[in-house]
Amino acid sequence: MAAEYMHIGIPVTNRKPGMIYNEGAKFWVSNVDDYDFKIEYLKFEEGTPFPEVLHRNPHVAYRVDSLERYIAEADGVI
Repeated sequence: MAAEYMHIGIPVTNRKPGMIYNEGAKFWVSNVDDYDFKIEYLKFEEGTPFPEVLHRNPHVAYRVDSLERYIAEADGVI
């Protein structure tokens, strides 16, 4: 299996400079290229469709060669 690191997502309670608002999904997001190690800061607004677990916990994102293979081996999928 091949996986390429994309970013680490960190939820925050205050907006960072340069964040962009996604009106449809009701969240703010930073550009991963603005920070060392490709950090993505996320600030969720009330009514966002994203699950609560993402509002409170960091995540690591990878580009994978076969999503189905990783899902089959995962303990859970958000």
